Amino acid sequence: MQKQPVRHEDNILLRVSEGMVVYDHDGDHVGSVSTMYLGASTVEAGDYEIPAPTNSEPPARDASIIDNVIGAFTDYDQIPVELRERLMHDGYVRINRGGLFGSDGFVLPEQIATITKDQVRLNIDKDGVIAP
Repeated sequence: MQKQPVRHEDNILLRVSEGMVVYDHDGDHVGSVSTMYLGASTVEAGDYEIPAPTNSEPPARDASIIDNVIGAFTDYDQIPVELRERLMHDGYVRINRGGLFGSDGFVLPEQIATITKDQVRLNIDKDGVIAP
């Protein structure tokens, strides 16, 4: 059974902003929002096609939305294919976890419990954040 597209106005990710502080369900600090992607499941999301190159040197161009989304995954190959596809379909919040060795993490929309003016509270603990 295929999921129904999320209506734009129902997408919880629209209420998330860069810089918001993220806490897990126990109130432990997880990090801060560095970016978010609404997902391909939104009604407004279009089908993005990347044309096949016609010569060995593609023309210079500005970064496309696809380039930006793919660039969001710093260790893209470290994330299992099924999970990458789910993040791309459902959308995600990328969390800067800071620290010297802290890598970014990702959460799906359904892992968000509440959003207030300046913070995101998750319904999972900080160990449940998706890490590459």
